[in-house]
Amino acid sequence: MPSPNTYRAGPDERGLFGRYGGRFVAETLMPLILEVERAYDAARKDPGFAKELTYYLEHYVGRPSPLYFAERLTARWGGAGPGPGQFVEPVGVAADPSGRVYVADTGNHRVQVFDAEGRLVRQFPVFGWKDFYTEPYLAIGPSDSVFLTDSWKGRIVRYDASGALSRSWKAEGVKRPTGIALDAFGHVIVSDRDMHRVDVWPLDAFR
Repeated sequence: MPSPNTYRAGPDERGLFGRYGGRFVAETLMPLILEVERAYDAARKDPGFAKELTYYLEHYVGRPSPLYFAERLTARWGGAGPGPGQFVEPVGVAADPSGRVYVADTGNHRVQVFDAEGRLVRQFPVFGWKDFYTEPYLAIGPSDSVFLTDSWKGRIVRYDASGALSRSWKAEGVKRPTGIALDAFGHVIVSDRDMHRVDVWPLDAFR
């Protein structure tokens, strides 16, 4: 008599649920599959592994929200707060050719610059940002200048390498600039959320 088709009784040692299931992989992958199986059988007996697995099943797998606590990333980049290297509502992120990472730290009204290992290199204040409404994005320009959008005031600003404001610019018809990028041909490209369009200007317009 064939075994009943039920998920509750399986899988058996061959990976079958009644008459169904099994392993359907390329033959060359079978040694790797069996190695993973042996490693898992050993690891699941470890209380530390079981605790970590339970945590991710509860907070990551099948979660209703796309957000979760990225513990390792938070530990590396400083976490939430107003201190050096910490963030309150970070939005825009960009990297320069040397690997430095620039973060628009909206709630703290500043831009922070980190090296590739997450160490704070410098920071400078940005004036006029409205907490949680500005949605600033940024792009790195020539000579380590930084271009930022300010969707709250509908403007684009440029700061020099020292963090000093060198240009604040608002073009006619621009309502809510958000994304910003610089291309290899000397153009500043900005997306306007309210106008549902992308605007392009020559870099010289921001000098």
